[in-house]
Amino acid sequence: MQIAIFAMYLRGGDAVGRQLSLWVRVLLGAGYTVRLFVEELSTSAPADIAGCTTVITGSQLLQSEAWQWVEEADLVICDYPAYFGLAECLRLLTKPRVLFSYHGVTPPHFWPNREGQAFLEQSRRRAALVHFADLAVTRSEFTRQELYHLTGYSLDRIAVVPCIVPRPSIQRSTRHFSHTTPLILAVGRLAVNKQPELLVEALAMLRSALPDARLVFVGDARGPSHAPVLAVIRRRAEEFGVADAVDCTGLVDDDLLEHLYQQADLLVSASAHEGFCVPVVEAMARGVPVVAMSAGAIPETVGDAGLLVPAGDVQALAMAMQTVLSSDAERHSLVRRGYDRAQRYEVEIVGVELLALLRDLPPAKRRVGLPRLNQKINLTALDGAAEVAVPVLPSVQRIPFISHFAARLRQWLTSDMQRLSDLLIQRQVAYNRLLAQTIAAVDELSAQLSEAQAADRYLEQQRHVHSRHDA
Repeated sequence: MQIAIFAMYLRGGDAVGRQLSLWVRVLLGAGYTVRLFVEELSTSAPADIAGCTTVITGSQLLQSEAWQWVEEADLVICDYPAYFGLAECLRLLTKPRVLFSYHGVTPPHFWPNREGQAFLEQSRRRAALVHFADLAVTRSEFTRQELYHLTGYSLDRIAVVPCIVPRPSIQRSTRHFSHTTPLILAVGRLAVNKQPELLVEALAMLRSALPDARLVFVGDARGPSHAPVLAVIRRRAEEFGVADAVDCTGLVDDDLLEHLYQQADLLVSASAHEGFCVPVVEAMARGVPVVAMSAGAIPETVGDAGLLVPAGDVQALAMAMQTVLSSDAERHSLVRRGYDRAQRYEVEIVGVELLALLRDLPPAKRRVGLPRLNQKINLTALDGAAEVAVPVLPSVQRIPFISHFAARLRQWLTSDMQRLSDLLIQRQVAYNRLLAQTIAAVDELSAQLSEAQAADRYLEQQRHVHSRHDA
C-alpha cells in the first residue's frame, strides 16, 4: 500500500510529533510505502522518520512531481492537530482514499492572546475539511464527539484509535516512594487549559499535611503564549507561600523526562481540555500513581487506574493527592491497576487496531466537501446572461426595485411588448442573482485568503520560537 501523510509539522519533543512518528513506524513495519509531507521539520525530529519526510507547502506540492505520487497513492492521511495550509490539498484529491486524523483543537478561550485565539477559531472551523475524507479517526471518544459537534460529520464515520504509548525500558519499584518529601509531577506544555494555577493551590493545601512536598512542571514554556501562564504559576506560588516548592523545567529531552518519572511519587493533572493525555499513561506505565481532575478525555484514558476528582474542585484534588501519598494500600492498588491499564496503549495493541482500520477503510467516495467553499464560478453563464440583459435593458439594471418598475411599465405596453419585457426582466433577474452568487463566492474566497494569511503569520512566529530552541 502506498500512503501519503499531510502533517503540520514533525518535531521530536511534543505529543503530536511523537504520535505521528509512531504511526509512521507502524505503517513502515507493516511493509507500506510511506511519504510524509510537512510544513515544518524540526532538528529534533527522529532521523528514521525525517528520512521519508518532505518539507513543502500546499502550493508547492500541487506544482511538484510529488503531487502525481500523492494522487496515485492508495491512501492519504491528514494529521490534524490544528489548521495548516497543506490540508487544503484534500479538496483537490480525486483518486486516493482519505483518512482525517483529528487530535482535538483547544477551545479558543483557553488561549492567552488574541492572535492565538483567532488561529484556534480558524482551526476549529477548518476541521470541516473532514468532509473531504472517507473516514475520520480520533484518539478518544471525547474528541470523536468534539469533531462531530464542530463539523456535523457522521459519527458512523468517525473511528477511535487511542494514542500509542510505548512500554518503558525501566519499571520502577515501590521502594522509591517518599512519605516525607514527595515529588509531584505535572507533565505537559504550559497552557491555560492545563490550569496549572490550580495545581499550585492544591500543593499549598497539601503542604499543611506534607510540608516538604514539591511540585515540578515539565513541559514547553518557550513561546509567547506560554509566558503568561508561567507568570501566573510564579505569582500564585508567591501568593500561597510555596514559591520555594514549585519548579518549571521547560521542555526536556527523553532521558531527563525518564529520570523525572523514575523519581516521581505522583503525577497530577488539572487540565480542562485533553484529547487523550499521554503523560497519565506514561506515568502509569512506570508505576507512578495518577490523580487528575475528571475533564476531557482523561476519564476514558485513565479508567479505574487513577484517582479522579470533579473538574475544578481544588480541595478534592488536594485531598486525593494526600490520600495517595499517605496510604500504602491506596498507592499500591493504583500502581497495580496503572500497569494493567497502560498495556492497553502499547504499540503491539494499538498498532494492530490502526492497521485493521486501514484495511477496512471504505472505497474512495466522490468528494462532497463544503458546497459553498468548493463551488466553481460559472463565468460562461454569467457572461452569457450579461450579453443579453445588459445592452438591451441598461436602464432597468440600474434601478434597485426592478419588480416595482416593471409592474408600472407593463401597464403602458401592448401584449407583445409585455411578453418581450417579461423575458428581458426575467433575464435581468437571473443575471442579478448569478452576479450576487458570484460576489458572495469572491467574498468567501477573500475571507479564506485573509484567514490563511493570518494563520501563516502566526505559525511563522511559532516556527521562529522552535527554531531558536533547536539552535
